[in-house]
Amino acid sequence: MSIVGQRGGEPEISVVIPARNAATTIAETLASLATEADLIRDLIVVVDKSLDDTAAVVARHAKQHGLPLKLVTVLVGDAGAARNAGIAEATGRYVYFIDADDLHVRGGLRALHQRLESSPGAGVAIGTVVREVDGLKSRHKRISGLGANRARNAERLLADRLGSIAMGTVLLRRVAIGDDRFPVGLAYDEDTLFWARILSTTDAIAIGQQILVYRVGTERSDERFTQASRTRFLRWLREARRLEGNGVAAPAIAERAAIIAFKIARTHYSRGNCGQSKRFIGIASRLWRSVAGRQRLRRYRHRIATLCAQQPAGIEAAIAMAPVFALVVGVDPFAAPISGVDLRNWQNARALAELGPVIIASLHPAKTADLQAPHRGIVAAALSFDGEKHSASISRHRTPIDPRVSRMALARLLVLVGRVRPRIVVIEGVNLWPLLKPLRPLVPTIILDMHNVESDLAMTVQTGRQRFTRPATSAARLRKRERAAADIVDRVWVSSDIDRARARAFCPAERPIDIVPNGIPRPEGLPDRLAPCRRGGGSLNLLFVGHLGYVPNVRAATRLAKRIVPQLRRVRDGVRLTIAGRAPDASIRALTDLDFVTVVANPDDLRLAYSEADVVVIPLMEGGGTRIKILEAMAHGVPVVATSVAAEGLSLRDGNDIVIADSDAQFVERILGLTVGHSYETIRQSAFECVVARFGRAAITDAIRKAVQP
Repeated sequence: MSIVGQRGGEPEISVVIPARNAATTIAETLASLATEADLIRDLIVVVDKSLDDTAAVVARHAKQHGLPLKLVTVLVGDAGAARNAGIAEATGRYVYFIDADDLHVRGGLRALHQRLESSPGAGVAIGTVVREVDGLKSRHKRISGLGANRARNAERLLADRLGSIAMGTVLLRRVAIGDDRFPVGLAYDEDTLFWARILSTTDAIAIGQQILVYRVGTERSDERFTQASRTRFLRWLREARRLEGNGVAAPAIAERAAIIAFKIARTHYSRGNCGQSKRFIGIASRLWRSVAGRQRLRRYRHRIATLCAQQPAGIEAAIAMAPVFALVVGVDPFAAPISGVDLRNWQNARALAELGPVIIASLHPAKTADLQAPHRGIVAAALSFDGEKHSASISRHRTPIDPRVSRMALARLLVLVGRVRPRIVVIEGVNLWPLLKPLRPLVPTIILDMHNVESDLAMTVQTGRQRFTRPATSAARLRKRERAAADIVDRVWVSSDIDRARARAFCPAERPIDIVPNGIPRPEGLPDRLAPCRRGGGSLNLLFVGHLGYVPNVRAATRLAKRIVPQLRRVRDGVRLTIAGRAPDASIRALTDLDFVTVVANPDDLRLAYSEADVVVIPLMEGGGTRIKILEAMAHGVPVVATSVAAEGLSLRDGNDIVIADSDAQFVERILGLTVGHSYETIRQSAFECVVARFGRAAITDAIRKAVQP
């Protein structure tokens, strides 16, 4: 007695799987089919232009699960053509198609076969699918409304009134396929056209049982609609019109064409491409006749009009600059730099501008004043604008340092890159790693500028986010991120020898790691030679400068105000402290309760603060990279007393270019020794000469020239 799925004791279902670079996913697919191995006559895996070890993985897992493998190798680069090659090899009475990254649901194949066996007049059985979009499952999607009129079934499928048929939910009689084949050379929707042809020639039945988990990656899916949109659409349209030969009415084909044009328009809209979204929404408007369709069109026409009217500041000027030498991408606008990250981005952009035109782009909105001719050879642009409605983030798995990167901002960036064709793109840091994969095929050279080696920094800096309260957890996730980013980019920049040694731990051996030092911030107007100091012997004015929302700086400023300065005031009269910087948090603002502390929030210009300071004090106990504020103080002729952590990576000479102190008592002793002895003038002069020679504009330009033109 034969079991279900067998006739005369032999299995009678041929399973066809097209596989291209599927080594990481197909093992799960094969495992999901293993429960129905007794039904499968032959498992036909068509390996198409794979660059990985797909064939070896298939052979190993097919043997493990007892699946009767028939491995076919082709060089067609097309899913439809690969499935057609599988059809040619099929020997079973039934054919079942599934993709190499989807999962068959246990019992589904058996249920489809039973239904066809009990319905001898039907050639196709269709089950229910669960879509899994970017790892998140959505509701069941089933076919409903199949009737006796075959052409009408095909027309309802094309118009989305039947529901979509997913590859992996259908079992066909081999005779129902006949001479029909999948269209080839199409970027999308070739399966719908195939199913429409099949429905127009044979009776179909639907079952409510779940057959498949259909996995969809949004980025990969969207990419099909945005590349060569017009050419691909016309190619698809020519193929769709062939359905008229099967009795499918032209209005139904036009309805499908409207749906495809609408998908293309919507995808271009999500990527910020105004022109293409307008073009394809116009095509959809001319073709779509259903009431529901025209309502959707009205909503999107309004959104697209808003998109075209509200481009972020600077985008048009940046596009008009094409072609450019380099594009520098940061989180915040940095044409008017304030924080250390901004200052480094700005120095890099200015140095690159010596080699060719440069665009600087920020994820966050920019003020108009920040975009107006920031520097010769540089144009600034923003990738978002104030008041813009949030679109989905491109990254689901974020670390404590990650900004929110919206799909719309990414879309505008990709459009900008496509239009200006930069030779080099410099990405601010590993916090922007979600941009790397989309940019990779568009840019000859991508440089990751690591302001800090974040995984090492995470071991000493608490972030305050509940998910990442343990430093080791943050460090492990960031190290994984750094390793993935280093695999994608062409070069890595760091600020010091120490950070280069740290980066070498996760960078591939062949990846160049260049040292681009942090330079003197805002060097404009600084003298070529430092004048002798005229300070008197009265009050002692101390200065701390840094981003006052950054946790290590907050702790250092608090330590200085509450522990070091009070000890100093017990042995020296007239000691005052100025704390200056961006975005002071509540604990910094509360320090003004101390009568000797002044907090200067968000200063536009620090020259006055430096001119009034006797000593810059930096009692920092955690951090990474190098301290730009040390260089700034040295360039203004103000001696610096700092911890060894703060001075790390700068290779400054203690007692010559800087004074090092780590404990509170050492800070008090060395500040006093600096201000009452004869070393004050010697140190400030030595520090000035050192910073100009090693961290001046010429030094930075030379370092970047060597890094991009080795």
